[in-house]
Amino acid sequence: MILECRLNLSKEFIVRLGIDFKKIMIAGLLIMLSWANGKSFAQTGAVNSDSSLTSVRIGYTQLRISLPVFAAQELGIFKKYGIDAQLEAYPTGQPLGQALVEGKIDVGGYFGFPISWNGILRTGHQLYFAGTQLEDKDHRISYLLRRKLPDGQVSDIHSIKDLKGKKVGILPTIVYKATLEALLKKNGVDPADVVIQQVDPPLEAQLLASGGIDALYTIDPAATAAIVSGAGELVNPDEIEVSQLFGKSIPFGSFYFSKAWADQNKEITAKIVGALDEAIVYINSHPQEANQFLKPYLPAALQSQIAHYPNQLFVTSYDLKDKLLIDLARKYLKVGIINQLIDLKGLIYHGKVVSENN
Repeated sequence: MILECRLNLSKEFIVRLGIDFKKIMIAGLLIMLSWANGKSFAQTGAVNSDSSLTSVRIGYTQLRISLPVFAAQELGIFKKYGIDAQLEAYPTGQPLGQALVEGKIDVGGYFGFPISWNGILRTGHQLYFAGTQLEDKDHRISYLLRRKLPDGQVSDIHSIKDLKGKKVGILPTIVYKATLEALLKKNGVDPADVVIQQVDPPLEAQLLASGGIDALYTIDPAATAAIVSGAGELVNPDEIEVSQLFGKSIPFGSFYFSKAWADQNKEITAKIVGALDEAIVYINSHPQEANQFLKPYLPAALQSQIAHYPNQLFVTSYDLKDKLLIDLARKYLKVGIINQLIDLKGLIYHGKVVSENN
């Protein structure tokens, strides 16, 4: 009864203002229906207030691997391609990958292949992969660090073989555990003869400095934090240990689209990929200058470390060869990073050729 009175009063008030009550009701119903469908205007690719741009929610990881997303935003490349990128932060690849395979977000990256591939195998939710970040000796992603000893003292850890009988901290993921165990075996060390301890990244440098662990196998930001603080140093500055398993140039991760979403939004997907590819061309040509684009997106605690990050190397969607990822998947299966071979047919997205001034 009270609700009915309120509706009548509202209608009366609207009529006095000269507004068509039926139009108001229809607009309200349309909004309610859009909520009921569980899709925001950004998710469906609707045009924003600037009719020349299309708003799209894009997830990113607060890590240096997402540099193409940051460069595309800061250089205005997204807007150049007609995209109003609504960037949403995720602390690491794990929650972003989970959100993608659960359908909570449709577009996002960059993060590692083990997360996306295991997510696809677990849920069946297919993703497109657009481009990749590469790791090689000049573009380090993984770090094997040893405790840095006081002046006058010499470490007895000079290679993976020297980890026998030592305590080694690792990034707490199945990827780093499986990779380290495979590296130990390849170098004639029984993993049972090494104490492998999972350590939360914020504690890694501290534990290494205190002697709680003798060595650390991890990635940034913990790796650079340990080096900058003086807690650790590279076991071998001239070698990427993981290359023993996966080759000299290793695909690390990608940018992702929900396949179902991308198939329904082909034009928007092509624009986003084009923007990211153009950003990659810029990054590869200006690696040091590109690092400045990390500043607005990384947590405040990491700002002082940006100058110490190594250059990054990316491959555009156009240049990415299917064989590179197919071979990597087979190697991941052999090492135990994935538990079954993933079918990548039709999931590697190939855009058009772009240039820095495309």
